[in-house]
Amino acid sequence: MKAQLARFVIFEIAMLIALVIFMTMDVGWLSAALIVISVIAGISLSDMAFRRMADPETIRLDLEERARNQHL
Repeated sequence: MKAQLARFVIFEIAMLIALVIFMTMDVGWLSAALIVISVIAGISLSDMAFRRMADPETIRLDLEERARNQHL
């Protein structure tokens, strides 16, 4: 449970950073690139934290759930 919570919190922090960038910067390529980088970094860091903190059974259950519930 800690691993899933850590993954969620890290991803939400990255989304908050992206929102702050969106609200404070002017429209342009730099702000769009920073938002994309923030989202990709958040996804990557949250997945790395999950894999490091989770036990093999939790990782297996997560992969089974992702395979069963594929988003379109």
